[in-house]
Amino acid sequence: MKAFCLLMLFAVIAPAAAADTKPPVPAQAPPPIKASFDCATAKGRVNLLICSDADVAALDVQEAQMLRRAQIRAAQPEAVNAEQDVWLGERNACTSLACLSRAYRRRLQELKAWTN
Repeated sequence: MKAFCLLMLFAVIAPAAAADTKPPVPAQAPPPIKASFDCATAKGRVNLLICSDADVAALDVQEAQMLRRAQIRAAQPEAVNAEQDVWLGERNACTSLACLSRAYRRRLQELKAWTN
């Protein structure tokens, strides 16, 4: 009789206990990194490096926005574009995130001069 009571008790408790347990929540993927270009189709060492770091990618977005403003506000937009070409060569020589970060911060300061 004790065995039967224990069996009945287990039959009542086990489903209730199972209902209280929640399945593990799957780990969420980090949000995709957004640069001024599509990181999903990025090619080239520098673009892949930019897409590997959210902070540098954010600097890339800021630089693209500031460049558009500078091109609109500058009396000589072609001078802004020529300066941009030189800067892109310098940026593309970077092989580390630290170098890219410095290059972007320096370029943002240069573009500010064109927008003030």
